[in-house]
Amino acid sequence: MNKVHQEDLNDLNDLFDEFEVPASTDGSYMGTQNQVKATQEYMDKKIEERLIDINARLKAAQTKVSIKKVGNTLQFRATLPLKPGDTNKSGRSKKQYFISLGIPANLNGLRTAEEEAYELGKLIARKSFEWNDKYLGQKANQQEFKSFKQVLETLESEYFSTRKRTIKSEHSFWHLYKRYKQYFESDLPVTSDNIVEIIKSITSPTSRDQAIRIARVFSKIHGIEVNLKDLKLPVVPNDRYIPADIEIIEAFEKYQQKGQNTKVR
Repeated sequence: MNKVHQEDLNDLNDLFDEFEVPASTDGSYMGTQNQVKATQEYMDKKIEERLIDINARLKAAQTKVSIKKVGNTLQFRATLPLKPGDTNKSGRSKKQYFISLGIPANLNGLRTAEEEAYELGKLIARKSFEWNDKYLGQKANQQEFKSFKQVLETLESEYFSTRKRTIKSEHSFWHLYKRYKQYFESDLPVTSDNIVEIIKSITSPTSRDQAIRIARVFSKIHGIEVNLKDLKLPVVPNDRYIPADIEIIEAFEKYQQKGQNTKVR
């Protein structure tokens, strides 16, 4: 067994020293799922704790980079020279950016992210940082990007990786999924430029506003930096307001509840 693999096993053993697996007395599917859920929640908590320690070490070393967990990946936050073609409203030549290198939010990912953070910090300190393909998150071949259809396949698991499943969150996701299919499902690669172009192609103020909200959610999940400001269209007086699906569902449930209360009387 190689040294790195042994360190990973030791790290896992240390990680679960305090963990108590919830009892499943009947061996049912729900019992198993409760165990899986409890294990994942414990792992997420420990990863967050270790991330706090890593950021403390980076700060103590005066490394001007911090690491943040976004969805299932780890991203870097740092003030850097402006990206090619980007501007800063304040007129400064630098700006705060979030950089994703596709590092997963797990034990190995934490080690890799800390190493990369120190490396990025050295470039910043030496004033030798440059926006290359690595930090732009771009590949020479555009086919390396996921398509909007591919994002749709994993949207549910990624959406609920950062929130609990409740009736409210299920309804919210159902609305997100439906509108995503309506506005964004295509074979185009998921880039900030394509997101903006799709939104600009929507001529109805109400529909465009919905698309902007959907884009804000899935771009955050995937760590895509996209400027959605100034994309809204002015609402024309004759443009009829169309409530979101979740609003319709909530109104219908209130109507049913009101009817039941009336019958009781």
